[in-house]
Amino acid sequence: MSDSYFGELYLRFWRKKLDKVAEREVKEILSLYEVYVSGKPRCIFDLGAGWGRHMLRFPGNVDVWGIEKEDVFVETYRKEAPEGLKDHLFHGDIATFSVPEHLQGRCNLALSLFSSLGWNEEADRKAFHVASTLLEEGGIFIIDTDNRDAYAIHPPSRTWQKVDGGIVLDKHRINWTESTLITQREIHTESGEVITLKRQMRLYSLHEIVNMGRTVGLSFEGAFSNLHMGAWSIRSGRNVVVLRKEG
Repeated sequence: MSDSYFGELYLRFWRKKLDKVAEREVKEILSLYEVYVSGKPRCIFDLGAGWGRHMLRFPGNVDVWGIEKEDVFVETYRKEAPEGLKDHLFHGDIATFSVPEHLQGRCNLALSLFSSLGWNEEADRKAFHVASTLLEEGGIFIIDTDNRDAYAIHPPSRTWQKVDGGIVLDKHRINWTESTLITQREIHTESGEVITLKRQMRLYSLHEIVNMGRTVGLSFEGAFSNLHMGAWSIRSGRNVVVLRKEG
């Protein structure tokens, strides 16, 4: 569940912060790709592309595509993308997405970044199927999402962060019977306004991600704590997982 969590407010408070690191993240993704596949990717697909902050920073000779559910993110992308790329972001829900024939088995790299997983379990399972359909044999799927097991070691209670135009305070609790993180969020704006939101996100352990990939022909290649290929451990806050399309 992410009611009111993404959308205009997310762009307003988080865009500047996230855009600043997008170019670095793209470089890290390409470096990670080179570790597992010789050369550079020719075709990339971003599952949960937001406003295209990664899509638009890949080299111009790479054919980059994506899908995004949120209306305002798609509108922002299409306003800002170069003319030839405006139709490269599909507007729709991954749970009901059918991969176009011209992209089936054509991509070298599929991406699910910044916890695009976790908001709808049906869509999460479908994302692995879509990635497998998109990828050529030997292509890889890079997933970056929260690590459930790290929360078990250090359950969060309250966190805060500075964003563009205010401060965000989060109060967390975890429903362990469903492995969900429930967050009550308060955005305290510089003008004194307080905006309250709620989110509920499914947390996945490493073995759950590996198993979802295995069911659709994606084999486990490696796990890291971040896109910079930091060593993974049970305490890692992130699951950055590399899966390969089996030949």
